[in-house]
Amino acid sequence: MHDLKIESPFLKLGSSFYTKLLPESVTNKPELLHYNQRVADQIGLNIPESKLQQADMLMQLCGQKIQDGVEPYAMVYSGHQFGHWAGQLGDGRALMLGQCRSKDDALWDIQFKGSGRTPYSRFGDGRAVIRSSIREYLCSEAMYQLGIPTTQALCLIATQEDVIREQIEPGAILTRISNSHIRFGHFEHFYHNDDEENLRKLADFVIDQHYPHFKDCASKYLDWFKTLCDQTAQLIAQWQSVGFCHGVMNTDNMSAIGLTIDYGPFGFLEDYNPNHICNQTDHSGRYAYAQQPHIGMWNLYALANCLRPMVPWNDLIAAIEKDYAAKISNYFAILMRGKIGCEREDSKADNLWQSLLKIASASKMDFTLIFRLLSPEVDLLHEEYDGIISTEKARNALKDWQKNYHTHMQSINRANADVKIGMNQVNPKYILRNWLAEKAIRAAEDYNDYSVLESVFKVISNPFEEHEIHSELSNPATEEQRGIALSCSS
Repeated sequence: MHDLKIESPFLKLGSSFYTKLLPESVTNKPELLHYNQRVADQIGLNIPESKLQQADMLMQLCGQKIQDGVEPYAMVYSGHQFGHWAGQLGDGRALMLGQCRSKDDALWDIQFKGSGRTPYSRFGDGRAVIRSSIREYLCSEAMYQLGIPTTQALCLIATQEDVIREQIEPGAILTRISNSHIRFGHFEHFYHNDDEENLRKLADFVIDQHYPHFKDCASKYLDWFKTLCDQTAQLIAQWQSVGFCHGVMNTDNMSAIGLTIDYGPFGFLEDYNPNHICNQTDHSGRYAYAQQPHIGMWNLYALANCLRPMVPWNDLIAAIEKDYAAKISNYFAILMRGKIGCEREDSKADNLWQSLLKIASASKMDFTLIFRLLSPEVDLLHEEYDGIISTEKARNALKDWQKNYHTHMQSINRANADVKIGMNQVNPKYILRNWLAEKAIRAAEDYNDYSVLESVFKVISNPFEEHEIHSELSNPATEEQRGIALSCSS
């Protein structure tokens, strides 16, 4: 791709891991909808603005033109979906170009999503639509800027072709990067096919690339797994602290290095409702907001089962209990104490944020704004709260809570303006609410207007800033906007 040197170390693992193939051709001229200069700089991609819109450059950016010597490939994996063994899955509509090395010597996967059928498409067309591609493009940037480990998006390109879903929709290709696209499901694939040799190859590959300090250790597989348990605990605690719901925490959507991967029917909480389900096809609520820590552990057990040929089962179970189950609540508590302006371990602070969540749940208060407006010295009940306090009972409960909060903050010498500045650096004003993504989608699909996409991208790229000219983009959803339905269809 342009001036990037592409490496393909994954291909050395052997043909059991992938299928080499080129992206399917698109018959129309691609159109650039958005380009993420920050990501381009991160991987060392230097495209002059004058060339960015040129046809040849766009063909490279969406995988329609592949440089000589580079062999794109689709990876095979398996997985559990909604708790049931689904068997072989794989990159059904994504192709890996390979890896590039940035100036700091980090390796970055480059992958095209929506590039056409692969042997793993499972009766699908291998395409992506603008609707879901905009959502992933925006959310991966939002998560990155919130400080949450994630895949990232380089560019979003319209293919100018029709894609059939529940109705005909415009197609798109999303070009994304990641330190790794390897999932728990990769390990499940080889374990459930009784292929211990390739299972070890895969584990060695992950360790060599991402945990090289373990590769000469006799306990390297256990050391990696323990680290992954810890990383997964931190990741899900971060999701919970900003009200993020993944929506499809299948084992094939869990990263082997602790990243947020695959943005399907995700959502951020509006009203604080621990039982919120963002995916309308999740009829049992398996992936509801409050279930995410439990499902993270369930998925780690599924991965641990695959590692039994290399690590004693008791050691794997101990790792889950010690490095995941025993840590995730503490990681979440640390983040929540920070959200109310407390820096140290403090049982009174824990009682405060826990009781605030109870009030928020009972009163249907907006999860993001209740913390953004919070201050250790200013009256909580000023007019800005009118839009998120639904009843007089809630107002009275919050008034009593505020007295305890101010008293505690004064007792630990945290009641000053500097504390509020710090709180605003961990409590975002802007999240990618569903209505916000839908606003960008509707403008793009219905009117070929990408200015809304740009405005939304601007605020979620700096979610802790005020952005006064775009302040309406921080508003909670109206009743009408709350009806947006999300499913696995994309």
